[in-house]
Amino acid sequence: PASFTEITKDFDENKENKTPEGSQGEVDWLQQYDMEREREEQELQQALAQSLQEQEAREQKEDDDLKRATELSLQGETYLSSSSMLLLREN
Repeated sequence: PASFTEITKDFDENKENKTPEGSQGEVDWLQQYDMEREREEQELQQALAQSLQEQEAREQKEDDDLKRATELSLQGETYLSSSSMLLLREN
């Protein structure tokens, strides 16, 4: 693909065949196109980064929920075993 400077050089060489405003308009259009492509690329990268952060946050929450459930389950078992021992002692 031709570089931006090659394209603008071609426009300069063809000035006698085109009006200067037309040539400048095409250069402006190319610059506008490049800026829009760059902006879209940045938006996509930001959306991807945000999506990854949200996914990490979801996974972290799932891990935390699982740990909490396991801890509660273990605490419950401990409570049940100590209650059983008390009942056994009373009998």
